Amino acid sequence: MNIRLPHIIVFLVCIISRIATAVYHVEDPESMHFALSILDYDLTQAQPDFPGYPVFCFIVKLLYLITGSIAVSFALVGGVATYLIIYYSLQLLKVPLLSFEGGLTALLLFFNPMIWIMSNRYMSDLLGVALILAILYYLLPEHYDRKKEQIGWFLVGILAGVQLTYVPFILIPVVYVFFRQYTYTRSVQMMMAGTAIWMIPLIADTGWNELIHTAINQWKIGAFTPEVVWDSQLLFLFKNVWTDALAGFWIGRPFITLITSAGVVACCIFGCFILLSFGYTIKHIRILLAAAGMYVAWIYFCQELVLSSRSVLPLVPFIVMAVSYGIIYFLVNYNFIYVKAALFAFILVYMGEGVLIAREHTFPTAIAQVKDYLQNETPGADRTIVSTPLINYYLQYQKVTANYISVDSLLGNNFYGEKTNLREALRQNIFSGKVYVIGNFPYVVQDKQCQEEKNFRHDPYINRIWPDITVFKYE
Repeated sequence: MNIRLPHIIVFLVCIISRIATAVYHVEDPESMHFALSILDYDLTQAQPDFPGYPVFCFIVKLLYLITGSIAVSFALVGGVATYLIIYYSLQLLKVPLLSFEGGLTALLLFFNPMIWIMSNRYMSDLLGVALILAILYYLLPEHYDRKKEQIGWFLVGILAGVQLTYVPFILIPVVYVFFRQYTYTRSVQMMMAGTAIWMIPLIADTGWNELIHTAINQWKIGAFTPEVVWDSQLLFLFKNVWTDALAGFWIGRPFITLITSAGVVACCIFGCFILLSFGYTIKHIRILLAAAGMYVAWIYFCQELVLSSRSVLPLVPFIVMAVSYGIIYFLVNYNFIYVKAALFAFILVYMGEGVLIAREHTFPTAIAQVKDYLQNETPGADRTIVSTPLINYYLQYQKVTANYISVDSLLGNNFYGEKTNLREALRQNIFSGKVYVIGNFPYVVQDKQCQEEKNFRHDPYINRIWPDITVFKYE
């Protein structure tokens, strides 16, 4: 058999499956920034947020010009990224696709819930993970290969233009390889070439002064320095990996996920033992562990983990590799029918979770449902929407016509103490018509009876942002 044929088949399956589960709604403000960037790239208007992800947006834009569909364009990139993650994971493991180890690892990566969701979401994270794996493969070969190493240095520059927040993951391997070599000029040139490909057009489009001004402003509002509670950060660091990435059991989730939980724990533990004795040099193992450790510290101190789980995505392929080899460990050392049945049940439930979550991801999120509800209501300047600034921002960019009032501006600094002033301020801002209060602020219109109360929700394990939203309608 042609050795390329299995890879072509896997590639096509990745593309077709991701197009079949494409998302045709804007599920949150972060996704909206990327969607807007495809229509009108403007970094100063956070389309998308700094640093702008210019390489990723350029690729999606080209596909959009061909397909005419934002959803399909993002799904195509997600499908390619999924295949690249499978390909470079197998390259790091040094196993062919047409082997039991390779096929099993590819299967688990393909059906991983977080990888599947992120392959359809309007974001650049999955392609960033694929680049991380490629960089590690090219920079840390078992035998020194100058040509591969230069490819790795070039991709280091590209990574910053795809997902800048993932650069800390490859920082330790980059430093190690840089000081290991005898000449540095060529490596620096390749990295600068990879950076220049996206940096020069970005400066030309935005302007140097405007670019610096935008970077400073978006840094100040918390792009990399969120206000966090450290105990919550630690809890959600674990929860994001356990529930979102591995479909583990948590309160409120189906009990069948207990099967996934038991399988992940047992297989991951024994899989690590196998991988640690797999023939890799101890130096490379230490480098990879240090890289993962540094990245975990980075996301713990500098990234929002409570409302977004995608920061843990670079860790997922490595955990899946360990789980895959744990399955092999049990099959080799415990060749009993009940062990095989248990492993089969685990793999089946794991795959089912991936398909189910990917399917549910195609349905509108709570805020997208609110947008559809408001668009089906009578539009115009005779209605007022009262909500948080971010919800108002989302709805305005979704072309929901209304007078918008921010609850934050009405409440001032006294969230619970100035209700009388709040009602007075609201009266002064509402001209006529209907009032829609979005969120848990029903008391803002206390002198009128609520005509309708509607609740919109989605599975929080699909998207943590606004999983439950209530709309109060007043005449």
